[in-house]
Amino acid sequence: MSDSGRRTLLVVEDEPLVRMLTTFLLRESGFNVLEAGNGGEALEVLANGQQVDLVLTDVRMPVMDGRELSLRLGSSHPGLPILFLSGETDPDGEALRGARSLKNPLTPQELVAAINEVIDSS
Repeated sequence: MSDSGRRTLLVVEDEPLVRMLTTFLLRESGFNVLEAGNGGEALEVLANGQQVDLVLTDVRMPVMDGRELSLRLGSSHPGLPILFLSGETDPDGEALRGARSLKNPLTPQELVAAINEVIDSS
């Protein structure tokens, strides 16, 4: 868990409006939230020493998608939980690194519950 005692999430989403709304929802739910527009930006955030409890990532993004990000994090941050969130059905995402995959739309309560469950089980 992050130093502040609050859980810190890294939201990786290429659609600015979706990223903004997700970030707002999660902050309102008590999380510290960092943002990245693609997998490459997410790796930069983590390379700068930011400690996070979970990465919440879209699957399909330009530059580096969620699958590639997951593979790279498996090497650089092997214990870091990943939760895929996508508007598409993505059966491969669930199997990748054992990460859980959620499909939009879902309620804010469902998202928060899934995040807490993944962090608690890691």
